[in-house]
Amino acid sequence: MLQAIILVDKTGKIVRLNEHVEQLFGYTSQELLGQNVEMLIPEQFRRQHVKDRNDYLASPKMRPMGSGLDLFAQRKDGTFFQADISLTPIETKEGVLTMAIIRDITEQTRLIRFTENILSTISSALIAIDKDFKIISVNRSFCEFFEINRKEVENKHVNEILNYIGLPEKYRSMILQRQKFHNVECAFVIPKKGIRTVQLTLSGIRVAEEEEEEEVLLVIDDITERKRAEAELRESEERFRLLAESALTGIYLIQDQKFLYVNESLAKIFGYKVEEIIGKLGPVDLTHPNDRPRVLENIKKRVTGEVQGLRYDFCGVKKDGSTIFVEVHGRRIEYGGKVGIIGTLVDITERKLSEQKLRDTLSLLYATLESTADGILVVNLEGKIVSFNQKFIQMWRIPSAVIASGDDKKALSFVLNQLKDPESFLKKVNELYSQPEAKSNDILIFKDGRIFERYSQPQKIGDKIVGRVWSFRDVTERKLAEEALRESEAKFRNVFETANEGILITDENEIIKDVNQKFADMVDYSVNELINKNFEFLLFEEDLPEHNKMMSERKKGITGNYERRLLKKDGSTIWTLVSASPIIDSTGEYKGSFGMFTNITERKQMEQDLIVAKEKAEEMSKLKTNFLTTMSHELRTPFVGIIGYAELLAESLSNPNDREMAIGILEGSKRMVDTLSKILNLSKLESEKIELAFKKIDLKELVENLCRDFKGAALQKGISLNTKINLENSFIECDESLLLDILRNLISNAIIYTNKGGVEVTVNSLIKNGRNLLQIKVSDTGIGIPKSKQEIIWQEFRQASEGTTREFQGVGLGLSIVKKSVELLGGKIHLESEIEKGSVFTVELPLENVTSQRKISTKTSIEKGHS
Repeated sequence: MLQAIILVDKTGKIVRLNEHVEQLFGYTSQELLGQNVEMLIPEQFRRQHVKDRNDYLASPKMRPMGSGLDLFAQRKDGTFFQADISLTPIETKEGVLTMAIIRDITEQTRLIRFTENILSTISSALIAIDKDFKIISVNRSFCEFFEINRKEVENKHVNEILNYIGLPEKYRSMILQRQKFHNVECAFVIPKKGIRTVQLTLSGIRVAEEEEEEEVLLVIDDITERKRAEAELRESEERFRLLAESALTGIYLIQDQKFLYVNESLAKIFGYKVEEIIGKLGPVDLTHPNDRPRVLENIKKRVTGEVQGLRYDFCGVKKDGSTIFVEVHGRRIEYGGKVGIIGTLVDITERKLSEQKLRDTLSLLYATLESTADGILVVNLEGKIVSFNQKFIQMWRIPSAVIASGDDKKALSFVLNQLKDPESFLKKVNELYSQPEAKSNDILIFKDGRIFERYSQPQKIGDKIVGRVWSFRDVTERKLAEEALRESEAKFRNVFETANEGILITDENEIIKDVNQKFADMVDYSVNELINKNFEFLLFEEDLPEHNKMMSERKKGITGNYERRLLKKDGSTIWTLVSASPIIDSTGEYKGSFGMFTNITERKQMEQDLIVAKEKAEEMSKLKTNFLTTMSHELRTPFVGIIGYAELLAESLSNPNDREMAIGILEGSKRMVDTLSKILNLSKLESEKIELAFKKIDLKELVENLCRDFKGAALQKGISLNTKINLENSFIECDESLLLDILRNLISNAIIYTNKGGVEVTVNSLIKNGRNLLQIKVSDTGIGIPKSKQEIIWQEFRQASEGTTREFQGVGLGLSIVKKSVELLGGKIHLESEIEKGSVFTVELPLENVTSQRKISTKTSIEKGHS
């Protein structure tokens, strides 16, 4: 280290210097000699330096370095440095000179300050002791710990201070003997602090490299809190161990993908013993294969420090192979110099099942909300929309933007324009919001005619109100139906009270529940006298079985129309026509009967009179039939002789006039016999004395023979008579006599009323309404029958031409006999006719018992003038 030496006279002038001065200050000797020494002092310190110099010269003496005489010096380049100076007075012939030895201590000062700063930051109390056991220095921690001032300690004998702080004799003796020791623990009473536990270390120190180690350093560490913490830690560890072993929650420590620790609960959760897991199994071994990638990824994130802690759940596998759901919460730790994960594990299988059940319940709830016919809106206490279903949006026709805002006020303002009375609507809403406990049920009427029921009640969780639920139901149809029902009931009541029929309503036990005045008047009771009486009190005892039968039918849902006599109040009888219907409720259960009663007493009397009259008429008809039968028989007998004699006369007389007269007698007699035969046949039909004799007949042969009988009459009038028989089977089962009478009358009439053209008989078989029928048509080109006369020709003794001026003969019995005969055979006959064009009589009879499959298609004709 450079030591610059300067000699200064009493005036402060530099008179001598060595080469180190030049090196230290940067001046040459020529620049310094003769100059005032203050040129080496910074300007701001020069005045004080002059004063200090004069004071020294007044009483000069030796001042070694390190005696506190240090100051700032200034180099030629203007930089400052800290200098340590020793001063020595020297007697010379020039007088007393002062020799100043100057050393740059800037670095040394910096190191000392650095060291002092370091020592001041050390928490240990330090005492530096010299070879004479004097305290060289103490640090700030020592002063603070023992609550003592540094100046009270420094340069004091160490035993004095150690005794003051209460250090036990044993350790004081070791220090005074310079016996080195390291981290020795002892406890003693420290003034103002009480008993403290400290750790002592005594070590040697060197001031310089070349010096021997004579100074010592006593290090005192207060480990009272550490000891307490260690004790607490041991207690805590013990408590943790007890807690971990008794905890229901699984606790684990993982390092290198293996369990270093698991508690009993974790082992039980997976069905293992603790020793089967620790050091042998890892998290992957207890994880379902589907969840292993996710578990490994979560472990990696914590081990690498990407995250410190994670909470998640996964599907675990127990020792027996069954699966469980667990939730883990683990954090990254440093343990034994290695990264690990410590955490807890909980079996959440039941919770998962509960959550799934809750999800199912919520799903069902949401599905129910969405499928309900009501619009649902839920708001919180601030009026914000919490939930709603789609039906609510549809009913109120609210745009999605409005509902998405969650603002109940916006939704309210949107719907107000749809209502007939928005003020009342808004007033009710505000009233309910101001009264959280209130409930409400009212009707909303829309401008477009819709009608909603509005129901509102508070939403509660437990006993706490958390919001409000609004329910809206479109009851437009129901209200209209109710209104229609009221109108219908009013109309029914009006009809009920003003009806000409008596109306009576009973319940399922036949108790009269309602009755109109008309019915009461019919039985001569008042309405009140009838209400709540059993209907059976109005019935005759002998009619009860039939009545009970009718009621059994009614309870089966069957309506009924029948006649019933009732007992009037005075005991007389009234006959009624009853129209009764069951009353069935919406479940299909019988609830009573509704009956309408028409007074038919007069009609019943008329019917009785008619029965008597009918019986008399039938008796007269029988007498008439018997008379006609007798007369017909008695009259026909003489005519047999008359006809025989007339035929003989006509053949024997040669005189033309006589012969013509005989022929007239013959034809008149035949006509009379024919008339009598028809009368006889009619009387048989009316008296139902004809017994049908069905037998197999050849229809082809019958028709052809019959037409052959009429060929003379047709030729005589110059008209044709044709037959068309189109049958697959000509044999049928029928009453031959009746069938001949039918055809004879039809063909005879056709020839009589045809003057030109001809008559045709057509026979066909056909199927009508699923029945096999025989169809016989007799058509002519005669005079035709007017439409106005087409109905009367079927009546007895009626003709199309009636009166004294009629052109054609006959008594009007032929077609009447034909119709009755056809009907007797189970058939029908109808007529188609036009004036001057002719007529077609069609007979349809059941076709039975076909016996031959050969097809018959014949056509016979009698041409005009040919046989």
